[in-house]
Amino acid sequence: MKVKWIILIALLITAPTVMQAQKMTYRWGVKTGLHFSHVSDFKESNGATGYHMGGPVVEFMQKKFSSTGVEAALLYSRKGFDFDDKNLKRVMNDYIEIPVNLKWRLNVPLVSPYIAMGPYANVVLGGEKKDYGKYSVDPSPVNFGLGFSAGLDIIHVQLSLNFNWGLNDTYKITPISSSQETGYGTTSSEFSVKDRTFALSAAFLF
Repeated sequence: MKVKWIILIALLITAPTVMQAQKMTYRWGVKTGLHFSHVSDFKESNGATGYHMGGPVVEFMQKKFSSTGVEAALLYSRKGFDFDDKNLKRVMNDYIEIPVNLKWRLNVPLVSPYIAMGPYANVVLGGEKKDYGKYSVDPSPVNFGLGFSAGLDIIHVQLSLNFNWGLNDTYKITPISSSQETGYGTTSSEFSVKDRTFALSAAFLF
């Protein structure tokens, strides 16, 4: 059901632009970059550095000085979080990440600034429940949220700063020992955390 809502939101965002496709330009390319990911509501957690890479990206934009359009991508991503348990524990998972953004760009020569936002979905690859010290961590099969980005188009290169705000549970975390206090402020009870990720990206579009 949640995936259906993601698809519906994407269609609502893209519909007005697709209807004007005959007045639009099209570009395609690949995107890569670094993730600086962490999770919400877990006081013992810290950020972890991951990446996204090799992903195809497509862009449809209006032929105007100030234009709107749609950008979508299919990315292979690796991200997670760290937490302290005497020795540092790192939780990392691989994902297929699918962002769909409504984009506004000021088309000026050489360097064109833009902003974008829209829904994204992460589909975990081979994620299994594992024990990490005093916690057991179970990744959700699919998580989704809203993405925000700002950047520059420099001829065929697009540089961007992105932030993903997760809306559903990314991990379920359970203390292994009932005597341990969790970072959520409770004891011996399962709790959930959500995705919070910054990213630096570079896309090469043609």
